Amino acid sequence: MRCRTVVLVAVLSASACAFDGSNQVASSDSEDNPNLPDADVNSPDVNLECQNFASLFNACAIDPTSGDLELTKQGVYDFDTDDGLLTDPSGTSVQVRSVVVSAPNGSMRVIMTDSFLLGSSSVLRAEGELPIAIGAFNTLSVQGMLDVGRGGAGARSDCPASNGSRGEDRFFGAGGGGGGGFQGAGGNGGDGNDDGFDQGDLGPGGEATTAAPVSPLGGCPGGDGGDGEDDGGNGGVGGGAVYLSSGTEVEIRGGVQAGGSGARGGQDNGMGFADAGGGGGGSGGYIFLEAPIVSVSGAVAANGGGGGEGSGGGDQGSDGQPGSLNAIPANGGSGGSSSGSNGGSGSAGASLDGASAGNSNGGGGGGGGGAGFVFIEAQSIEGSGSISPPAQ
Repeated sequence: MRCRTVVLVAVLSASACAFDGSNQVASSDSEDNPNLPDADVNSPDVNLECQNFASLFNACAIDPTSGDLELTKQGVYDFDTDDGLLTDPSGTSVQVRSVVVSAPNGSMRVIMTDSFLLGSSSVLRAEGELPIAIGAFNTLSVQGMLDVGRGGAGARSDCPASNGSRGEDRFFGAGGGGGGGFQGAGGNGGDGNDDGFDQGDLGPGGEATTAAPVSPLGGCPGGDGGDGEDDGGNGGVGGGAVYLSSGTEVEIRGGVQAGGSGARGGQDNGMGFADAGGGGGGSGGYIFLEAPIVSVSGAVAANGGGGGEGSGGGDQGSDGQPGSLNAIPANGGSGGSSSGSNGGSGSAGASLDGASAGNSNGGGGGGGGGAGFVFIEAQSIEGSGSISPPAQ
């Protein structure tokens, strides 16, 4: 984990905080959404001594007078990073200031606040093509669950070299799909019909990336299981991407989840032996926590999902578990099929690679998903919570 000063003093003009073009604001939703206030950097309320605290966007240029955002109702808040709309657990729209900002790995949507609180009985679920970022001039506190896991905001549908591969189709025993890779490699699927002359070859797991991403980037999908007498299980989707930055403190008392999803087991329609491959688990995603003080007493995780079990003997394979919110690997699917192999477990803790599945007489199991990334940049890192994989 990176421990160095991150507070950057913005260059000021006579009327407003200057904007560093390398952190260009690409667009704002205030024109498209009448519920959002316009940002006016010439307003007399703007603090001309504004200090930018974020390394990947200019907080002063976005809106230094955004107000506090407190999400404390019991239940799930939904945020769409594509259109910037936030709804509370009852489905009512919540006014929020957000803009789309360009970054080295692609654009992200930034919610800008004076301070941010996610209550202990609240979940913020973010979905959409863009990663989510939250900036707060003061304390940014997550006491509930901030969830971008299992295909959440910023998860990728295609990753060069890191996608898990599809298992080979074979009527008497198809191969299992490979797990998605990211920081860690995805596990290989298992061969199908291992005791026969016409073996269904496994799907290789996705490769580990050769360089860490320098801005939010979501995780990668696992491969589908091959078709036997019935359809192979779908591969799991990767975890999303979230960036939390504060001028004072980022506090995680609850959880930040960017785990990959578990894959489906090989299918069975009840008319034959099935013998279909299980899907590969999705990789973990991306989490970046940045502030002078970062405190984690809860859990932060970007783990891989478990692979699906192959079907066989007329039995459907069991699904793999989603990436866990601790350092315990997500289990691959098991126990559902009499002759399909178990799915590989997902990554967790210091084990960055997903586990490979075994071979079988029926359908091969899917490989487990590899680890995503957790970054922490702070002057002081506090707390004894769970961080998986280990922070960089």
